Amino acid sequence: MSGFELKIGESLATLRGLLGETAQQHSIHRQRVPYYSPSASGRGFSAHGLALADMFEGLHRGVEKRIDAFTQTTQAAEEEVKRFDNTDKVFGAGFDGIDPK
Repeated sequence: MSGFELKIGESLATLRGLLGETAQQHSIHRQRVPYYSPSASGRGFSAHGLALADMFEGLHRGVEKRIDAFTQTTQAAEEEVKRFDNTDKVFGAGFDGIDPK
């Protein structure tokens, strides 16, 4: 691939920062669990209130799953950058007079 340069240190620093931010957002998300009392919908509307409560909880769980997926994807990207770096160093070491970075 012509012109491709992966800046290992910068890439890893960015991914680590992203993991830190994601962990912080995950913590905040877990602290803000929605609660809606079905009776808050008023007399005769408790079934609607229950449906709303279920919907809020479902939305919250969905965001949790997306944050988890984002974390896993970022961790996988970090591993790929490390693997690329190692492969590049091993490959470069096979050439006389070239010192891997």
